[in-house]
Amino acid sequence: MRYTLARAAELAEASYRGKSHPEIGKQWKDSLKFNDVEAHLLTDNTLLIVGSNSWKDYIKYNLRIQRFGKARLKLSNVTARAAWHQGFLAYTKAVQDWMMDKNTMPSFIIGHSLGAAATQILSAGWDIPGVAFAAPRTCRTKNAKSVAPKCLCVNRNDDAVTKVPGRFKHLGHVKWRVPDKPNRGMDHPMPKYRSIITKMVKDGDLPRAWP
Repeated sequence: MRYTLARAAELAEASYRGKSHPEIGKQWKDSLKFNDVEAHLLTDNTLLIVGSNSWKDYIKYNLRIQRFGKARLKLSNVTARAAWHQGFLAYTKAVQDWMMDKNTMPSFIIGHSLGAAATQILSAGWDIPGVAFAAPRTCRTKNAKSVAPKCLCVNRNDDAVTKVPGRFKHLGHVKWRVPDKPNRGMDHPMPKYRSIITKMVKDGDLPRAWP
């Protein structure tokens, strides 16, 4: 399966409204909403993974780099030698378990923010294409690009979320953009990303479609 970057960005933004959004509703198949993890499966088996949409996401997932007092999480299908962000891995595992319970393998993954972290990890584990918008860094490893060769991370330089955690790395191919009018802080929401996609493609900073 192949997506234009513009269409992938449109679906990433729509994912926050789930099947109530017209772009999701007309091709909606199923949704996961459990323990503050949210994802949607479309009829063409595209998996949309929603980013942080409540303070609970930060407490449970974004800020839990380690699992103090608990066994370190691993995903058996991700073979890279890496020190994983444990909160991102926990979020990812919930999505993976949902897919396994459904006996379904997605054809493409799209995610934003926390969903972009999960997109990187699942693209690596399942070896399927994924696009991660506003992607945080997921792990410490020496071969981050080769771990997820079918994943594309699209990041704004003025989005602070894409720079954390500091010693960690993104998985796959990473494309950066310095906007014409950069802002300090967190230009993080999907509308901010949709606004730069067309220009990035036009300037050759992004492929028109992925993979």
